[in-house]
Amino acid sequence: MSPTRRTLDFLRRNGYFADVVERWVGFGAGNGGIRKDYLGFADVIAANPTARKIVAVQCCSGRDFQRRIRKLLESSEARAWREAGGHVWVMGWRKLGRRRLWTPRVEEMTFGGEA
Repeated sequence: MSPTRRTLDFLRRNGYFADVVERWVGFGAGNGGIRKDYLGFADVIAANPTARKIVAVQCCSGRDFQRRIRKLLESSEARAWREAGGHVWVMGWRKLGRRRLWTPRVEEMTFGGEA
């Protein structure tokens, strides 16, 4: 199961309506293609009406967590999303504990320390 799928399941279990906003941009037969994140940084958008919160999430494996943090710190789009009232999370997945269960590490980006 991918980090994106784990993230969707986690968010939905926690009261969010969530969907993938990353898309595949193809370049024709045999030319491959690339994945394009929403606004260059988000894989998933989620809304929780009870908490009155909307979140753009960058999903990754645990080993890519710090690289994704750096990516978001350099993103003017992520900063604009935050300044417009949205939340920006990095959600990294890794196996922890004796039972080796998939566990999310979630960090909310604040872009300069605002709450």
